[in-house]
Amino acid sequence: MLLGGLLLIHAPLPAQSLPDFAPYAGRGCFSDLISWHTSSAARTNLLMMTAFLSYNVGLRYLVRTDGLEDNWTDVLPFRGSRGGTQKQLSEGDLRRLSEAIRRFPPHDRYPPIGNLLVVSFMRGTNWTSHSYNWASPPPPVKEAFDIIGESWVTRHEPIK
Repeated sequence: MLLGGLLLIHAPLPAQSLPDFAPYAGRGCFSDLISWHTSSAARTNLLMMTAFLSYNVGLRYLVRTDGLEDNWTDVLPFRGSRGGTQKQLSEGDLRRLSEAIRRFPPHDRYPPIGNLLVVSFMRGTNWTSHSYNWASPPPPVKEAFDIIGESWVTRHEPIK
């Protein structure tokens, strides 16, 4: 058992698949907000989403593997978090969410920054990130929002 634990500790991290964020790079605090998705600690979660309201503001959603869901707003460069809620998903909701995640489409979209949604999750053994337009997300992503409880912040009128 100890050997198995040591092997897990020293096992290589799964590969990461990221969209090309070049259209957004170098503006405001975008890199800092995206780094949340690319850290090795991120890979211990079931689902991470950031709905960008600007290059400096992102609404965060985090679902741990045990079904604990948090959401809050990060305002950078001040490193301030605003509001937020936490809830425990039921076993049924956690199963539904896992199924929705399996159906996330593999393509990426590059909407205006105020409509960018970055979604990160495990696909097989790879930590994967996709970008979508949160004003019109693909049905499985919309289903994930419905299960975890989309914040009123991302229900505002989409930026044109």
